[in-house]
Amino acid sequence: MNIISLEDFKLLEDETFKKDKPFYELINHNLDDKKCKIITDNQNYAIVFGDVIWIWTKNQREDTYLKVIEELENLINELLTFVCQEDFYNYLQNINWKYLKDKPYICGCYECKKLIVPKKVNGKLDKPTIKDTEYLAKCWEESLDYPSSWDMNLMFVTKWINSNNFYVWRDDKIVAYASYNVHNNMAELSNVYTLPLERGKGYMPNLIYNMTKIILKSKLRPIVYTNYEYVSSNKCYQKVGFELECKLIKFNVDKIQED
Repeated sequence: MNIISLEDFKLLEDETFKKDKPFYELINHNLDDKKCKIITDNQNYAIVFGDVIWIWTKNQREDTYLKVIEELENLINELLTFVCQEDFYNYLQNINWKYLKDKPYICGCYECKKLIVPKKVNGKLDKPTIKDTEYLAKCWEESLDYPSSWDMNLMFVTKWINSNNFYVWRDDKIVAYASYNVHNNMAELSNVYTLPLERGKGYMPNLIYNMTKIILKSKLRPIVYTNYEYVSSNKCYQKVGFELECKLIKFNVDKIQED
């Protein structure tokens, strides 16, 4: 197992790697940690460590896949979570790799290069103010599928309001909101939410369209990572010009069992 430091990671200059890297959120976050560990041959594959371990392969050759699998089997001694390209995961399935666990999460990576104007609706794009804090905290609380304290909700919403990248769609009241995070030259959409009673009215496509227009004017590349299986919500992005660039697979592996 050849574990190297970021300073010795030569694939950073590989053209295929540089082309893929912007669409792979997790490797960007992992590489932000200057102490991150990397397993690589510096030619055809890389396994980059973080809370979730990211696997990248330069090609779809079986010899590359088999080498990566060998590295993974030397690594797995506990329950781990990985993200990889769709082709590599399909290979693991085809060979019935014994460490695959549960159903994987399929992430769709979309980018907008040219906007499409959506059907207009009532209301307008707006920046929330401190007066909207409690209302937005309540919306945030209702959107969660896990318990969260009121103080924590207020902290999140206050942070969003104080940023320059948080927008709402206001039609008498706030009916939808979204934000984006800037990483290098990428603007990643996040916190995208429409109030349940306001869905299906076209608010979110108009919010995304207008916010993406701001992103493009800032010379940033708008991207969004979604649950690929949420067909209806993904259509919202496609309506305003987002196109699928790739699919990533997030999966767990079982701890190796001793014979």
